[in-house]
Amino acid sequence: MVVVVGAAAAAKEIILMNKVYYCPDCGEKLEEYIGCGSKSYFCRKCGSLKSSKRILEQSPKENKKISQ
Repeated sequence: MVVVVGAAAAAKEIILMNKVYYCPDCGEKLEEYIGCGSKSYFCRKCGSLKSSKRILEQSPKENKKISQ
C-alpha cells in the first residue's frame, strides 16, 4: 500500500510541475502542497512556509539577466 501511495504522489507531482514558483527571500524553487482545497508553498532552503501573496512566478536570477 505504501508503494501505491508513493506512486500516486509521484504522479500528482508530475501533473503539478507545469507551473514553478520561487521563494521571494532566497530565489529557490518552492514545493507546492495541496490539501483540503488550499495550497501551501514551502521552501526547503529557508525551511519555512511562504505566503501565496509573496511567491514569485519567475526566478529572481532570470529577472536580473533580463534587466541588464
